[in-house]
Amino acid sequence: MSDEATDMDLRAAIARWQQKHGIGDDDPAIACVELFDLYVTALRARTPDSPPLRFEEFRSTLELLDARSKTFSKHAAELMHELRQTAQTQRQLRRVSVLSLLMTALATFTSGLLLGRFVW
Repeated sequence: MSDEATDMDLRAAIARWQQKHGIGDDDPAIACVELFDLYVTALRARTPDSPPLRFEEFRSTLELLDARSKTFSKHAAELMHELRQTAQTQRQLRRVSVLSLLMTALATFTSGLLLGRFVW
């Protein structure tokens, strides 16, 4: 099986997995899978003359990928939290705006009635 056919099989399997679990293209899990795919692609690009990859190198690379994916997931979670908080704050501000508009209209109406009654 050629490398291109293997890549197509992997991408088809990832697409099925995404559909099965309802995962979008911008999900951190997909980013981790793509990072690992890039790593495997870089391994395939090694020449036959280059020394084989040692277990320590592979392990350190996987640990680095794991650390980076955890950091990425943490940042994504923080961003989602901030976005939700911002949306909640905007809703509260809209409520305050409507309330202040109603209070201003009521004050204006009351002052108009009082002016109309005592001035005329």
